[in-house]
Amino acid sequence: MKHKKTILTLIALGLFHIAAPILAQTYTVVRAQGKVTLQSNKKTLRHADKFKAAPLQFSDIRDFLVVLDEKEEAFVLYPEATLKKHQTKHLPPTGARPGLILSDLQLRTFLDDNDSLLLLNGQYSLLLGRDAFPMDDQHFFYFLYVWRGDTINKKLSFRQDTLLIQAAELYKVDGNPIDPMEVSERHYLFYLNTRTQKSVAYPPSGNPLYILRPDDEAIQKEMNMILQPHQDKPFHLRLQAATTYLREIYGTPGDAEVEHLIKTLQK
Repeated sequence: MKHKKTILTLIALGLFHIAAPILAQTYTVVRAQGKVTLQSNKKTLRHADKFKAAPLQFSDIRDFLVVLDEKEEAFVLYPEATLKKHQTKHLPPTGARPGLILSDLQLRTFLDDNDSLLLLNGQYSLLLGRDAFPMDDQHFFYFLYVWRGDTINKKLSFRQDTLLIQAAELYKVDGNPIDPMEVSERHYLFYLNTRTQKSVAYPPSGNPLYILRPDDEAIQKEMNMILQPHQDKPFHLRLQAATTYLREIYGTPGDAEVEHLIKTLQK
C-alpha cells in the first residue's frame, strides 16, 4: 500500500522501541496504532489520552501515534532511528480530491497512485465522465477477488455518473452476506463492455486494489479532534484537513463520503 507522509511528521527516536517528542509540552493522542506505552510507567496510550514529552515504547516497527500538540498541530510519531521534524505539506489536488475523472489515463493514474480505497460508513464513490466510462447494463465495473478459494466477480453499482463501492453489496455471494475477513486482501478492478466482451483492468499494471473497512466510530472520534483547530475556517479547508488525515493514516476516501462525514460531525 502506498503512503505519502504529507501531514506534519515527527519521527521517533530509537529503533521500534524508544521515541521522544521534540518539545517539553503536553500531547493528546488522536490515534494509537498498535501498542505504544510510556517508558516510565508502562501505561498504554489510547485515544484522547494526554501525556507530557517523554520516551515512548513501541511494540512493533509498524506501530505509530497520531498526536496533537498544545498548538493543536498534528504529528505522527514513528519508531524510527532518527529524530527529525518535517514541514507540513498539503496533498496535491489531483491526489487528494480527484474530482471528475474524464479519461482512461486519469483513472489509470489515480488508481496507480491510490491503491488503498477507504470505505467510510461502508462506501466509497468516484465520479467518472460518462463519455470515457458510460455505466449501464452493458457497461460496468466489477471487482474480482477470492473467497474461500473461489474466484468471485462482483458487479459494482453506480448512480448516474458515480461509481459506488459498497461493502454490503461487495461482500455478498448468491444474495447472501459473506465475512469480508474470509476474502482475499487483493481486489482487482475491471471495466467491462458486454457488447464487445472487452474487459479492461484498472490499474493496467495488474496491481491489486485494497479495500479498507475502518472502525467508523473510531474515525468520527479522531476526526472531531483533527477538525477542532479548523472549526472556524472555510469548509474547503476543513475538507482538506480531513482528507489529508484520512489519506495519511488510513487510505484514500471518496470526496462525497468525506463531505458527508464532516457535515454529520457538525450537527
